[in-house]
Amino acid sequence: MFPAATQWLGTGRVAALAATTHLVGMIFPGLHSIYSDLAVSRCADDDAEEFLGFRVMDADTRFRTVNHEIAGGGWTGTVNSVARRVPVAQPTMESLAGVVGAEEFGGTVALIIGGSRGLGELTAKLIAKGGGRAIVTWQRGRADAEKVAGEIRAAGGACETLKYDALKPVGEQLALLPEVPTHMYYFATPPIFRAQSSLFVSARFKEFLTVYVDGFWELAQALRARQPRLSVYYPSSVFVEVRPMGMTEYAMAKAAGEALCSDMNLSFAPMHVTQSRLPRLLTDQTASVADVETADPVEILLPIIREVQSWPK
Repeated sequence: MFPAATQWLGTGRVAALAATTHLVGMIFPGLHSIYSDLAVSRCADDDAEEFLGFRVMDADTRFRTVNHEIAGGGWTGTVNSVARRVPVAQPTMESLAGVVGAEEFGGTVALIIGGSRGLGELTAKLIAKGGGRAIVTWQRGRADAEKVAGEIRAAGGACETLKYDALKPVGEQLALLPEVPTHMYYFATPPIFRAQSSLFVSARFKEFLTVYVDGFWELAQALRARQPRLSVYYPSSVFVEVRPMGMTEYAMAKAAGEALCSDMNLSFAPMHVTQSRLPRLLTDQTASVADVETADPVEILLPIIREVQSWPK
């Protein structure tokens, strides 16, 4: 698979390099780990057996880092990795019992863009728990979406799934909608936290704009044509005001989305857009290696959902 590297280093050494990924991903730290960096030197390897030996040199529980010393396959050196936290699980339908009234959201159909995980998943569960019908969309995680829908149905709620990509034309995708939504929640998002060396990256800003502004606008317009009294939720972020390093493009795109929502409310009544700046809530997108204090997502989301579901007045 790596002819140039094999010609340069030899088959055994290339195999040993590949084995370092098996060490990190399958042995220690194992599941959910991140392969961080590698520093090796070639050495003579007279061992008859082909193996990669290792020992853990140190581990830092504060940052969940693990450093290995390795030897074998013609190499000596170190491999460093990070033990990620277990993927964030949203509250179950069972745990939400009593949080909302059984028919609080009855008679509504909510299209939840990005409903297969994270805040979209929680929104779908809360609406279904309140007697509403949820349609959760997925872009790549079909299994996740079906799992959410299955959990909701098993608890007596109504939920369907729909493949939807915010970067693609809206029309053909909405043609598969099982029914016309009365409400729409827009949790579509590309990866948010990324390392970068420059203060501002134009391509990254354009990517955020495509999802948070263009994608939202086109979807809202298409749904409004079917349901003029549509109620919409646009989640912005406190990062618009207080920006951590590396969040400039994200904050700018969200601020643009906020301006669009305000003007839509001025021009498109009886359609209504509710937008709010969410604090950092624990999801797969926001989970970090180090412990970061986050708000309770149910306490934050439920009042917002009640506001959105109260429209049309």
